[in-house]
Amino acid sequence: MKMKMRHHLAFVALAAVTLAAPVRADLGPYFGVKAGYMDADAPGHKEALNLGGLFGYRFFEEPHGSGAIEGEATITVVDGDRSGGGDWDINTTAIYFAYRTAGEVYLKGKAGFAQQNIGGTNAVPDDTDTSFGFGVGWQPTRKAGVELEFTVYDDVDFLSLGFYSRF
Repeated sequence: MKMKMRHHLAFVALAAVTLAAPVRADLGPYFGVKAGYMDADAPGHKEALNLGGLFGYRFFEEPHGSGAIEGEATITVVDGDRSGGGDWDINTTAIYFAYRTAGEVYLKGKAGFAQQNIGGTNAVPDDTDTSFGFGVGWQPTRKAGVELEFTVYDDVDFLSLGFYSRF
Protein backbone atom coordinates (compact mmCIF):
# COMPACT_ATOMS: atom_id res chain seq x y z
CA MET A 1 0.00 0.00 0.00
CA LYS A 2 2.80 2.43 0.89
CA MET A 3 4.55 1.64 -2.40
CA LYS A 4 1.39 2.43 -4.40
CA MET A 5 0.94 5.67 -2.48
CA ARG A 6 4.53 6.72 -3.25
CA HIS A 7 3.99 6.05 -6.96
CA HIS A 8 0.81 8.14 -6.94
CA LEU A 9 2.52 10.96 -5.05
CA ALA A 10 5.47 10.84 -7.44
CA PHE A 11 3.07 10.99 -10.40
CA VAL A 12 1.17 13.94 -8.88
CA ALA A 13 4.45 15.75 -8.12
CA LEU A 14 5.73 15.14 -11.66
CA ALA A 15 2.43 16.37 -13.14
CA ALA A 16 2.50 19.50 -10.94
CA VAL A 17 6.09 20.33 -11.92
CA THR A 18 5.29 19.76 -15.60
CA LEU A 19 2.20 21.96 -15.49
CA ALA A 20 3.98 24.68 -13.52
CA ALA A 21 7.01 24.75 -15.85
CA PRO A 22 7.08 27.64 -18.32
CA VAL A 23 5.88 26.85 -21.81
CA ARG A 24 8.80 26.62 -24.24
CA ALA A 25 6.73 26.85 -27.43
CA ASP A 26 8.93 29.67 -28.77
CA LEU A 27 12.09 27.54 -28.87
CA GLY A 28 13.05 25.96 -32.16
CA PRO A 29 13.47 26.89 -35.81
CA TYR A 30 12.34 30.01 -37.67
CA PHE A 31 12.94 31.48 -41.11
CA GLY A 32 12.70 34.92 -42.63
CA VAL A 33 13.31 37.30 -45.50
CA LYS A 34 14.83 40.77 -45.49
CA ALA A 35 15.59 43.57 -47.90
CA GLY A 36 17.64 46.71 -47.54
CA TYR A 37 20.43 48.97 -48.66
CA MET A 38 24.11 48.03 -48.68
CA ASP A 39 26.32 51.07 -48.19
CA ALA A 40 29.95 50.54 -49.22
CA ASP A 41 32.59 52.30 -47.16
CA ALA A 42 34.24 53.61 -50.32
CA PRO A 43 34.15 57.07 -51.90
CA GLY A 44 31.82 57.47 -54.87
CA HIS A 45 29.83 54.29 -54.25
CA LYS A 46 26.06 54.66 -53.97
CA GLU A 47 23.90 52.11 -52.17
CA ALA A 48 22.98 48.72 -53.64
CA LEU A 49 19.66 47.04 -52.86
CA ASN A 50 19.96 43.52 -51.45
CA LEU A 51 17.44 40.78 -50.75
CA GLY A 52 18.18 38.01 -48.31
CA GLY A 53 16.97 35.07 -46.32
CA LEU A 54 17.71 33.76 -42.87
CA PHE A 55 17.26 30.56 -40.96
CA GLY A 56 17.53 30.53 -37.19
CA TYR A 57 17.17 28.27 -34.23
CA ARG A 58 16.14 29.74 -30.87
CA PHE A 59 17.80 27.51 -28.29
CA PHE A 60 17.20 29.26 -24.99
CA GLU A 61 14.71 31.59 -23.41
CA GLU A 62 14.89 33.36 -20.07
CA PRO A 63 12.74 36.05 -18.41
CA HIS A 64 14.81 38.88 -19.96
CA GLY A 65 15.17 37.52 -23.51
CA SER A 66 16.20 34.67 -25.77
CA GLY A 67 19.22 33.46 -27.71
CA ALA A 68 19.47 31.97 -31.18
CA ILE A 69 21.91 30.91 -33.87
CA GLU A 70 21.12 32.52 -37.25
CA GLY A 71 22.44 31.84 -40.74
CA GLU A 72 21.87 34.61 -43.27
CA ALA A 73 22.57 35.17 -46.98
CA THR A 74 21.90 38.18 -49.22
CA ILE A 75 22.25 38.94 -52.93
CA THR A 76 22.14 42.24 -54.81
CA VAL A 77 18.92 42.78 -56.75
CA VAL A 78 19.69 46.40 -57.80
CA ASP A 79 23.36 47.28 -58.35
CA GLY A 80 24.87 50.34 -56.71
CA ASP A 81 26.27 53.09 -58.92
CA ARG A 82 29.88 54.23 -58.86
CA SER A 83 30.82 57.85 -59.53
CA GLY A 84 33.22 57.30 -62.46
CA GLY A 85 30.81 54.97 -64.19
CA GLY A 86 29.93 51.38 -63.65
CA ASP A 87 28.05 49.43 -61.02
CA TRP A 88 28.91 47.38 -57.99
CA ASP A 89 27.15 44.51 -56.21
CA ILE A 90 27.63 42.39 -53.10
CA ASN A 91 26.64 38.91 -51.96
CA THR A 92 26.97 37.98 -48.29
CA THR A 93 26.75 34.89 -46.11
CA ALA A 94 26.95 35.00 -42.34
CA ILE A 95 26.42 33.11 -39.11
CA TYR A 96 25.49 34.92 -35.90
CA PHE A 97 24.60 34.49 -32.27
CA ALA A 98 21.49 36.69 -31.82
CA TYR A 99 19.93 37.87 -28.56
CA ARG A 100 16.46 39.41 -28.38
CA THR A 101 15.09 41.10 -25.28
CA ALA A 102 11.70 39.97 -23.96
CA GLY A 103 8.48 41.65 -25.00
CA GLU A 104 6.24 42.32 -27.97
CA VAL A 105 8.55 45.21 -28.94
CA TYR A 106 12.16 44.19 -28.36
CA LEU A 107 15.79 45.01 -29.03
CA LYS A 108 18.10 42.68 -30.92
CA GLY A 109 21.86 42.34 -30.93
CA LYS A 110 23.91 39.92 -33.02
CA ALA A 111 27.56 39.05 -33.52
CA GLY A 112 29.34 36.51 -35.66
CA PHE A 113 31.23 35.96 -38.88
CA ALA A 114 30.36 37.08 -42.41
CA GLN A 115 31.76 36.70 -45.89
CA GLN A 116 31.29 39.46 -48.46
CA ASN A 117 31.83 38.93 -52.19
CA ILE A 118 31.88 42.22 -54.05
CA GLY A 119 31.78 42.68 -57.79
CA GLY A 120 32.39 45.72 -59.97
CA THR A 121 34.85 47.48 -57.68
CA ASN A 122 38.34 47.11 -56.27
CA ALA A 123 37.75 49.79 -53.62
CA VAL A 124 36.07 47.27 -51.29
CA PRO A 125 37.75 43.84 -51.08
CA ASP A 126 36.14 40.42 -50.75
CA ASP A 127 36.56 39.41 -47.14
CA THR A 128 35.58 37.06 -44.34
CA ASP A 129 35.61 38.76 -40.97
CA THR A 130 33.64 39.44 -37.82
CA SER A 131 30.28 41.12 -38.19
CA PHE A 132 27.77 42.57 -35.77
CA GLY A 133 24.39 44.21 -35.81
CA PHE A 134 21.61 45.65 -33.73
CA GLY A 135 17.98 46.44 -34.27
CA VAL A 136 14.46 46.69 -33.01
CA GLY A 137 11.63 44.25 -33.60
CA TRP A 138 7.92 43.81 -33.16
CA GLN A 139 6.40 40.39 -32.58
CA PRO A 140 2.59 40.81 -32.60
CA THR A 141 2.03 37.02 -32.45
CA ARG A 142 4.01 34.08 -31.11
CA LYS A 143 4.61 32.90 -34.68
CA ALA A 144 5.73 36.00 -36.62
CA GLY A 145 7.48 39.34 -36.36
CA VAL A 146 9.26 42.15 -38.19
CA GLU A 147 12.72 43.56 -37.53
CA LEU A 148 14.57 46.72 -38.53
CA GLU A 149 18.32 46.02 -38.36
CA PHE A 150 21.64 47.72 -38.95
CA THR A 151 24.44 45.23 -39.71
CA VAL A 152 28.13 46.07 -40.04
CA TYR A 153 30.30 43.94 -42.31
CA ASP A 154 34.01 44.66 -42.73
CA ASP A 155 33.66 47.40 -45.38
CA VAL A 156 29.89 47.60 -45.91
CA ASP A 157 26.88 48.53 -43.77
CA PHE A 158 23.44 46.96 -44.30
CA LEU A 159 20.19 48.64 -43.23
CA SER A 160 17.36 46.13 -43.62
CA LEU A 161 13.72 45.48 -42.88
CA GLY A 162 12.79 41.84 -42.42
CA PHE A 163 9.96 39.45 -41.64
CA TYR A 164 10.33 36.12 -39.83
CA SER A 165 8.04 33.25 -38.93
CA ARG A 166 8.33 30.24 -36.64
CA PHE A 167 7.53 26.71 -37.73
